Order: sequence, then structure tokens, then C-alpha cells
Amino acid sequence: MIIHGLYKTKEYEIWRSIKSRCYYKKGKRYKDYGGRGIRVYRSWIHDAKSFIDYIKSLDNYGVVGLQLDRINNDGNYEPDNLRWTTPHKNMCNQRIRIDNKSGYSGIRKRNNKWQARIKVNKIEKHLGYFDTKEEAVIRRNNFILENNMDEKIQDVKWNM
Repeated sequence: MIIHGLYKTKEYEIWRSIKSRCYYKKGKRYKDYGGRGIRVYRSWIHDAKSFIDYIKSLDNYGVVGLQLDRINNDGNYEPDNLRWTTPHKNMCNQRIRIDNKSGYSGIRKRNNKWQARIKVNKIEKHLGYFDTKEEAVIRRNNFILENNMDEKIQDVKWNM
């Protein structure tokens, strides 16, 4: 047994939670992580200290209010795929929900039109109704760019 003195630290809890999401099949979040094939870097699975040393070396470590986030949301918990970021940016880095029918974040069908919307300061802002979902995505993307927001710019998949 390795004694490292990290057991009650925030970083140790992050490591333990990540492993649980990726490997504990009865866990409520397993389907969103391990069930999608997300894994923990082999050297970190049984070595909390190595993991903690790595996340402490990342930019913005120790800044109050930041969270550890995977840069590529479909990628593993591994070197070069982790960063410290704001809760908002972490939330924006989520995959599209399974029940999303448009295939885009912030776009939904309402009254036979495609509605574009976005959250600004925790308040949902309506950006308009459009004949095509592609037009709605473009409007949402433009709003993000015009307002210098942390939201993802989405690729438009044109239906030909």
C-alpha cells in the first residue's frame, strides 16, 4: 500500500470520481463515460499521485472556481486532453444530448420552424425562427462570434 497523504484533498476526489465514472458499471454516470469508451490514462489508474502531479502542472491550477475538463469531450482522461476551465466553458464542452432531434446545440423545431437560442448569463435568449435548421445554426454561430462567447461554433451540415 502506498501512503501519499492525498486522500482528503480535492485533487484526490477528482481522481477517484473520474475512475468511478469510467470503470464502475453500476455508477449513475458510467453510461456517459465508461459506457462510451472513455478511459483513464494507464499510468494514472492506480497512481493518484502521478495524476495529481500532472493536473497541478496545468495552466490555471489553483485558480478558485475552475474545474478540470477534457478538451476533447469524446477523448480520454489523459495528458494533453485536460485543462482547468470555468464551469460555463466546461458546460459548453458537452456532447449533444441523446434526445436532441436537430443534431445541434441550441436548435429545436417549434411551430414548423427552427428556433435558435442560447444562454446568456444563465438566461435563455431567443435568437429567432428560421425555415431551415442550417440558417438557425448560422444565426447562433454569428451571435456567439459577435458577442465573443465561449460557446462552441458548430459545423453546419448542409442537406443537399
